[in-house]
Amino acid sequence: NLGSVYFYQGSLEKAEESYQKALQIMITANDPVGQGIYNEYLGNTCLKQENLEQAIDYYQKAKEFMVLAKQNERKIQQLENKVESLKKHPTDVKALLTRGQLLHRLGHDTQALADLKQAERAEPDRSDIWLQRAQIYYRQKHYALARTELNRYLKVSQSHAGFFLRGQCLEALGKKQKALNDYNRALEYGKSIDVVLVRGRLQEDLRLFEDATSGYEEALQTGNALAVRL
Repeated sequence: NLGSVYFYQGSLEKAEESYQKALQIMITANDPVGQGIYNEYLGNTCLKQENLEQAIDYYQKAKEFMVLAKQNERKIQQLENKVESLKKHPTDVKALLTRGQLLHRLGHDTQALADLKQAERAEPDRSDIWLQRAQIYYRQKHYALARTELNRYLKVSQSHAGFFLRGQCLEALGKKQKALNDYNRALEYGKSIDVVLVRGRLQEDLRLFEDATSGYEEALQTGNALAVRL
């Protein structure tokens, strides 16, 4: 759906407009499943816009249509949990993510993961939760778990940080060529001396000496000479 493309690109007004058009089509077709789906999508959009009251309204409508369409109980329960969570903790998600980052930096990973879990109950489609959780798992050396979170994240929010971290997970898991691919992707989204150095050392390990040298020289030319020399 075009609305979902706009949503994950951060073009929330365009996403809302597209979802509204799709919802009208579902209303005309008297399709309760479609109405449930697009009400939920509109709720997600409102939540991103921090219009919490409207988000709750859309989620409640989505739940009602899913019940009418006799959809699976798990989906209905997810929508009900989302509504209840927002009613009880309407402004907590950003605070939970911020506190989770602080707890992670302080080494309190169990509490940080608990905050992320609570945030995810309110906004299950928020991709930065998956990235933040992957960072915790990586530090705990749970590389496979971190990779799983990053796979979810990178499907919807491709970024320098996401590819770099997944590359590090893949390298730790012994998947060196896939790691190299992710380091290259990370550099497409932003130049970083850290990635150049990590990639260069992996290229040396893979005996790709010319590629490593080329990367180091590029870093030198962009003014990162001191870091490369070190």
